[in-house]
Amino acid sequence: MGVGAPVGGPTRCVCFFPEEMVMQSRCIQQAPELRVPWWIDGEGRSMAPLKLSDLGDGFKVIFCFQHWCPGCHSHGFPTLQKLIKALGDRGFAFAAVQTVFEGAESNTFERLRETQLRYGLNIPFGHDPAIGRASSLMADYGTRGTPWFW
Repeated sequence: MGVGAPVGGPTRCVCFFPEEMVMQSRCIQQAPELRVPWWIDGEGRSMAPLKLSDLGDGFKVIFCFQHWCPGCHSHGFPTLQKLIKALGDRGFAFAAVQTVFEGAESNTFERLRETQLRYGLNIPFGHDPAIGRASSLMADYGTRGTPWFW
């Protein structure tokens, strides 16, 4: 099985390569540090802002969602569950971030735990409200809506 690696370029995506290609690749970029202000841990407790280093030394998968997003619930979260099951013990760490670029009245910090429990996800969940038109994660990582994996 290959491993995932963030790849640069205009679309910035997570691509899967054979492990030996990743080790030899020079196109892998350093991911920007997260600036998401509000977090809960895997048990639903408030926590300090998550740093990428908090997720360990391996590969990191960040799932961007909005609580009110139908595609996030029909496709995104089921995919996240499958990724965690397949890769969680293979050096991959996961976090979910609600990137609030619209619908702030529905996509609230209080909804994080509800969503976490609905899918049985024992991973950190962040809440990233918009500053202007986009949340900090959307601006820093170049995401375009939800659901989105980075």
